[in-house]
Amino acid sequence: MMRDEALKQIEAISKVIESSNRFFISGPLTIAYGLLILIAPVIELTTKYLSFGNIEYANPKHPVFGIAHVIVYLILFYGLKYLVEKFYDNNQSGLGHPVLVEAMKVHKPFVISICLTILVMPYLSLEQLIHPLIFIYFGLLLSFYGRFTGKLLNIYSWMFLTTGFVYLLFTKQYTLYQLWIPFNTVMGIALVSLGWIAHQERKA
Repeated sequence: MMRDEALKQIEAISKVIESSNRFFISGPLTIAYGLLILIAPVIELTTKYLSFGNIEYANPKHPVFGIAHVIVYLILFYGLKYLVEKFYDNNQSGLGHPVLVEAMKVHKPFVISICLTILVMPYLSLEQLIHPLIFIYFGLLLSFYGRFTGKLLNIYSWMFLTTGFVYLLFTKQYTLYQLWIPFNTVMGIALVSLGWIAHQERKA
């Protein structure tokens, strides 16, 4: 009896992991985030680095630079999340196991870490490290998620981590303005591809 019960528990856990791997990742939302990241250079250039015409604020070392970026991008990302979940991906909630859903809320300190990095690094004259650190944060977050949802996120987590450390190496030789657009494009394409794969798995 104990052996049969143990086998049932293992089967139940396996089904939870498989279900979460297929359904927990929102393909449409991940694609939308990737597209937003891809158009970030357009947003930055049309607002002249979010200074909105004030040249003084375009300097990364100015306090307003970091504050403006945190406020604007939080509004954009959370606004996009609201729209996608409301009009396109409203069946996302409730598909994962309740315990795993709670575990996935680890993204909150991740978001706070990104915001603080954007605010603090320019103050330390280390603004060139902002983007590499964001890559590394993404890699660590996906690695955590991958422990619950399967190999797909583990693969992407290693890609983000590796790219982040390569980005760090390049900061010694190149400036922030030479590097951020190419690496930003890599991040956007990676998220779009991850979202597309997750969406296809969800439909299967």
